Amino acid sequence: MVANINENDYYLFMCEKHLQNTIAASLGIDTTPPFLPDNLDKLPKKITRKKLWELDHHLHCGVIGTCLTLKELRSIAHKCKLSEIYSASDYDLHHWFVIASTQASAVSKMLNKKLESKFARDIRLINKKNTAAELISFWKKAKTSGDVAGPYWALITHPATSEELLNLIYGDIHMLSHLAGASCRIEQQTLKQTQAQNIELHQALNQSRKKTMGLQSEKETALRKLEDERKAHAHTQKRLTASQSQLQELVQKTETTSLQNLIDTLSAQLSRANLENKQAQKTATDNKKTIRQLERQVQRLNSRLEKQMENWWPQPSDTSEKTCPISGENNEAGCPHPDLCGRKILYVGGRVTSCPHLKSAAETVNGCFLYHDGGLEENPHKLTAALQQADAVFFPTDCISHEATIRVKDFCSRAKKPLVQLKSSGISSFKESLHQFAQQQFPGEAS
Repeated sequence: MVANINENDYYLFMCEKHLQNTIAASLGIDTTPPFLPDNLDKLPKKITRKKLWELDHHLHCGVIGTCLTLKELRSIAHKCKLSEIYSASDYDLHHWFVIASTQASAVSKMLNKKLESKFARDIRLINKKNTAAELISFWKKAKTSGDVAGPYWALITHPATSEELLNLIYGDIHMLSHLAGASCRIEQQTLKQTQAQNIELHQALNQSRKKTMGLQSEKETALRKLEDERKAHAHTQKRLTASQSQLQELVQKTETTSLQNLIDTLSAQLSRANLENKQAQKTATDNKKTIRQLERQVQRLNSRLEKQMENWWPQPSDTSEKTCPISGENNEAGCPHPDLCGRKILYVGGRVTSCPHLKSAAETVNGCFLYHDGGLEENPHKLTAALQQADAVFFPTDCISHEATIRVKDFCSRAKKPLVQLKSSGISSFKESLHQFAQQQFPGEAS
């Protein structure tokens, strides 16, 4: 083992071992560090993780250089108001923070807080590892993935990390820094070669652009020439079409003349027909006016007739003796005129203005008058209720809706109620039909 050698010899020994392991790994040989203890599962336990300033001094350079970027270091210097350090060179900035990490101070505490928050995920993962074998496996996976900053900080501050494992991790980080430097030099050489190739490619690109511009100019010239030819072709096609039309007109000239004569004849006939149609429309308009005038005259004659009938029809007497409304004889003399004995007569349709006269005529023969307009203004559903109350139904055939006629006929047929159809809506027609109905239905009931 390596317990009796000093720190420098041990460092050289670690470098040699790491180099051997690297060569063996490149050859596909899996090696296990010979300096690891046999009892890997019996690791010392600590209560808390190590702080940055509690680590060995030779670890601070790797922590500052590997786990923190220069931008993060300058941000911490700015927060700590270290203007001189903030504007220092990269090397001076790194060196200053390595020295500051060895002691407990505001700067080292801020660095420790930054590392804890930055690598919180790796710290949570490493806290679940309980044996040295698990810690070594965790480190190997980190090296394989190439992301070693977080696992490095989590392992060197872990309370269960042994001295042998710590030396292994430190040696790996140290060699990775050498490899990173060599890789950086190679990348710089590659960058110079790439820059030279870029210049050549840029020159070739400029030449290609010039050639492309020349081809584009030729293309535009060819397109303009093609457009001119297209316009000339369109003009020629237009002239050819016009010539064909003229030729066709010459061929059809004879037929056109005969057709034009036919058109003229039909136009003359159409003009005469239009004139006759206008005269017929005027005649129809005059006839409509005449019909309206005659209708108004009929209405005036009906009104005069109704007034004359009202004057001729005797009104009920107010005397104490009950007399016949038609003959004037009292009932005791055996009046032959009928009496409805208070029966309800329903009148459906007609004109609303005639209702008072119709009612007076019904009451003259001791009847109760009911009225419904057939659904023009009143609710059609009320017609059924009125039909149920009536003892007999009258309606004029010239002044009632078709729907009301059907409903009245259907109801009276089902209910077996008397139904009287009047020829007109005049008052005289109603009085005559009412008198006949009373004599036929109730011949022996005199008042």
